Amino acid sequence: MRPCVETQIAEVRRLKADGEHEKVGPWSRLMSGIWRGGRKTSERVIELMENEFDLALPCWLGGEDDGPTP
Repeated sequence: MRPCVETQIAEVRRLKADGEHEKVGPWSRLMSGIWRGGRKTSERVIELMENEFDLALPCWLGGEDDGPTP
């Protein structure tokens, strides 16, 4: 088991050094699950959260003059 763990650690270090952070960690596992055809709702939930954030951001940055936070 030790060689397997050492190999995985070396791979993570290489990816980080190459700036490929999207291939490491929870985001990587999420995206690989989506690409394999699993995790059907995760992508939709992320999209909804990003849309809600985009709607709320102007209110947060501009204060209450821009209207209430959606």
